[in-house]
Amino acid sequence: TREARDYLNWDKTSNNGNLNDGWGELSFEAKLFPTLLLSPSTSTLWRTQYVCDITSERHVDNWL
Repeated sequence: TREARDYLNWDKTSNNGNLNDGWGELSFEAKLFPTLLLSPSTSTLWRTQYVCDITSERHVDNWL
């Protein structure tokens, strides 16, 4: 989960630049989320942890 979190942070920093904080990360997570759920190589435990991580974020509550 730490790698995924670091990757999300990198994506937000590189694509978002903190100019429109939230939207860049939100769109990225929205695209990544179905892929994680459908990926057979992704363990249930990892997916569960990821869901717990992103649902704890304030902006995820709007679309999840």
